[in-house]
This record gives sequence, C-alpha cells and structure tokens, in this order.
Amino acid sequence: MSYILTNAQILSMAGNGRSFERADSILIEEGLIRALGTLSDCKLAAKSGPEIIDIQGKVVLPAFCDAHTHLVELAKGRFQLKLRDLTSIQAIREAADSYRKANPLLPEWVLGDGWDVNIIDEPQALNRQLLDELFPDKPVALFSKDYHAKWCNTLALKLSGLLKPSASMQHLVRQDSEGVATGIIYEDATLQIEKFYTPANPTLVQTALRNELQELATLGIGSFHSMEGSSAAEALQTAQQNGANFKCVWHFPLDMLDEMIARGVKSYQDQGSFTIGGAKLFADGALGSQTAAMFEPYSNSDGNTGILRHSEAELDEIVSKAAKAGISSTVHAIGDKALYTVIKVLKRHQEPKLLHRIEHLQCIRDQDLAELEDSSIALSVQPVHLVNDIPMIQSYWQDIQHQAYRFKDMVALGNPLAFGSDAPIETINPFAGIFAATQRKLHNNPQAESWMPQQIIEPFDALKAYTLGAAQLSASQHLRGTLEPGKEADICVIDDWRNQPPDFWLKQRSYLTMINGKIIHYKINTY
Repeated sequence: MSYILTNAQILSMAGNGRSFERADSILIEEGLIRALGTLSDCKLAAKSGPEIIDIQGKVVLPAFCDAHTHLVELAKGRFQLKLRDLTSIQAIREAADSYRKANPLLPEWVLGDGWDVNIIDEPQALNRQLLDELFPDKPVALFSKDYHAKWCNTLALKLSGLLKPSASMQHLVRQDSEGVATGIIYEDATLQIEKFYTPANPTLVQTALRNELQELATLGIGSFHSMEGSSAAEALQTAQQNGANFKCVWHFPLDMLDEMIARGVKSYQDQGSFTIGGAKLFADGALGSQTAAMFEPYSNSDGNTGILRHSEAELDEIVSKAAKAGISSTVHAIGDKALYTVIKVLKRHQEPKLLHRIEHLQCIRDQDLAELEDSSIALSVQPVHLVNDIPMIQSYWQDIQHQAYRFKDMVALGNPLAFGSDAPIETINPFAGIFAATQRKLHNNPQAESWMPQQIIEPFDALKAYTLGAAQLSASQHLRGTLEPGKEADICVIDDWRNQPPDFWLKQRSYLTMINGKIIHYKINTY
C-alpha cells in the first residue's frame, strides 16, 4: 500500500531538527519514504495510485522510540499484582484480596510490583509475615517501584535459599537479629530468586503484549529498547511472528555474555524488526532504595553510600571482554560514584564499531560531564523519573541537588542522547516524558513550580531525543529517526504545540502511527 500524507506540517528532524520543512506532503511506498514536496510533486513521483490522507494541518514527525523499557514486564502488569501508588498497608491488603478474587486459581508464583517504601504509611509492615498472611499457599515476590528490591514471603525465601542468606548474599538481604530474612531483598539477590520462578502462562503473556502494543501505537511509539532476559526476548519475537508490527532493540543480561560471544553475536549488526544491542550491566542500584552508589553518604543516613555492584577493575574486565567480541556495553549508572567509574571504564574501550551507552545518569558531577563531552559515549535518560523523584532528591541528596537530572547540560554536550521511560517503573507515555523534560514539575502537575528550572529543555530537543537520538542509540540513524527519502516510513502525527500552553503535552496522543509504511493506529478525525 502506498500513501501520500498531505496538508501537513512536516518536522523531519533532519539537520538541526528545529525547522519545519517547506514541503506539506510526504510520499510513502514499499515501506519507505519516497519523496517530500507538494501534493503534486508526490503524485508525480508515485509509481501507482496512492491513498491520499489529509493530515488537516497537523504535525508529521518520526514515530517515537522509547530507548529504555521492560516492555514484557509492563505487559505482564495486566495480569499480575499491582501495588503502584498505594500509600497504606490497608490498601495493599485490599489489592491482594482483589487479586485473589480475580484469580481463584493462583499461579505457581504470585508476582507483581509497585510498592514504595518512601510513601507507605507503615514501612515496617513490609515484611514476609504480612505476605504469609495474604498468600499462605504460594511463593510471593513483588518488585519495588524502582525494581531494585523485592518483597518476598517465607516460602519464596525458602525456595531460593535466601531465608538464611549465605555470606555472599547477607549484605543484599534485610535480616532480623537472628540472621533470618525479614522479607526485603536487594539488587543481585532479586536475580537469585528469579531463578526459581515458574514462567508466566505464554498465552496470557501474548494477549497482554498485544494489548500493550496497541496502547503504544496510540502514543506514537513504533519502536523500543528492551532491557529484559531471554524469555522476554522470545515473547517479543513470538509477537512479531504472530503479526505484531513494531521494532525492538534487545539489550541482553550480563549472564548471557558468554553465550552471545560463542554465537558470534555483534551488537547492532542485524538492523531489522528485532536487533540485538549491548550487554546490559548494572554499576549500582537506585535512588528510591538508596542503593545508587554515591561519593558521599545519603542525607540523614547512617553513612550509607549505596552499592557499587562491580569494582572498577571488575567492570573493566567485563567491558573489555565484550568489546573484543564486538559487543557494546549498556550500563546502568545512577549515582555520582557509579557514573564516575563507568565513564572511566567506557572511555578506555571506545572504538568506532562499538556503541557504549549509559542508562539513567541521574546524578552527575561537573567534572564527569566534562569527561563525557570528551567521549563518544551515548546517553539514555528517562525524564519521567525526575517528576516523581524530586522529594527523594531533596531528602537523600540534600547537598548535591544541582547534580540531579541535568537535561540541559546533557543536550549541550553533543553526545548522542535518547529519552525513554523505564516502563513499568514509570509511564511509557512519551508525551509525559516531554512535559517532564520541558517543565520539571513535581508529578507532572501543571500547577507546581518548576524544580531546578535552569535544566529545562526545549520541546524540539525532547522530540529529537525520542526520534533521531533514539535511532542513534541503536546505530540505526541511517534507516530511521528522520523523515528523509530512502528511510523507513516510521511516522506519527500530533497537534502543533507552538502557541499552546505547556500542559498541551499531557493531553496529546498520536492521530496516526505508521511503521514500515503500514498504519498501526489511525484516528485522525476522532480526537
């Protein structure tokens, strides 16, 4: 099928990405952009009679790419236990009761996420005994909101060997005075328990994925990066085989590195609907769990500086091993000490064929920004984290708040920069991310004051980070990320935000979303 989108304002993102094209029409044939020009120009260039779609003066731009998701986990949330935004133990009890009623035949493992020790009224009640009471007959493991801790019941801890943790795990398991796990485990201990899970029903997963992908299309998202394990990758590939139209870059977990090397995998080598990216490493934890690695102790803590999950030497050995095999490193780093360490290591292993990238960059010192500028390291950032993290930044990083979420400074560096969501930890809605980056308001509340407004960026810069920047972070900018002849026809259509109030972004959806020239969402006359 071929199309001409006409009567459009075309933001191609080519060049500096800040100017609209003089053309008002775009020709799409055989999955590619063939021409930009007037309607007459496009008709003359067409090989056959295309369908003409009147865009009604709206903005046509590249489809969005979310550069950091856990998409299958997001989809599973449609049938797992969700505790997001619950502020009381009573609300958790009610959510568990509703889950049991909705699932009279419980799965082999009760899984879910969303609890937040920073907002719950009785944080001391987040223990294994409460989960034993709520689910006495099944192992339970529930991720925290930031996915860096799990709340487990006694049966789950017994099955995984963490009820009385070994010496190597003791620092990752909260224990009582007798050395018995209380129910909260952190970081690598959460990976340990996952080895004992019973996989989710594949049919449930595929149904949930199909519904989630439909939602993504309404948001203008045509592609995403997945930071998940092999079972999630298989689920995504199965969805594509079943007809789902999306593009995915999969960053595989570190424990698969040897397997990938043995298979001869090279990062970003095969640019198709499913591309293998880098090896996903964790340099530290998260702000919410106070496990992000810091140079100075968290404010009002007992000297806690977080967890550096690899020493500099260990990290260097991993990155070097992967690089020699042609595999890039995709490294989670949130705290200033973690970022300092990661930047040093990645700079040692820069090569034209490698695309090293850092995920999150939530707290970074001036001198480390300068080190980034003198590198080819790509930056993957999630603006939606900021709007919910402001109270924790003020509580835990009191003296270094100016180091947090430095969006404008990152844009100024010139390094490849992409935006994402870290869904399901935050909303996958890119418009919420754009509002967060351009307004910096607590909980994206339009009435709130902008926090650290000197780091606000322009909408053009945010849109670039969701389009061309995201393509650069998958080494695919020659194929997508801009609207130019010869590139893949990945397109979305939104309203013109110029001369609109800032909260415009919070109400926006895509009118039309197209991947490889195929329309996957079209409601141009209904919004």
